[in-house]
Amino acid sequence: NGNGNGGGYYDSLLFATVAESDPYSYTQALRAERARRRAERLAPYIESLRAARTDLARERVFVFLNAGGWGGYGGESIVSLPAGASVLDALREEERRTGVDALGLASRGERERGEGEGGGEGEGEGEGQGRSSGSGRRR
Repeated sequence: NGNGNGGGYYDSLLFATVAESDPYSYTQALRAERARRRAERLAPYIESLRAARTDLARERVFVFLNAGGWGGYGGESIVSLPAGASVLDALREEERRTGVDALGLASRGERERGEGEGGGEGEGEGEGQGRSSGSGRRR
């Protein structure tokens, strides 16, 4: 393929002929050829990423959290957990990472001191109260 860009002499001759008759078609043909070459060059990488994505989806659970209104914590995050994990596991992990109760009950420090809506009760009981009182996740 002669000139080192994969197109060769005959492609150049074809493009030169098209360019003389219709510059717009020439530009379109060049763009199409560049796109084709780029797709060929990237194909192995894309296939590898697809395989990795499939493996990752099989091995991990991803939970996307939007924490607007949760105890002053206004961030968004992605929590990655082992396969089989639940949303509640993700909320607990987010609470562990940030120190803010993802169900809107109290910060970790308040719970340890016995303050906040949970009243220092056990983690399971406090979560149940948070859901029934309507102080959970808001949009």
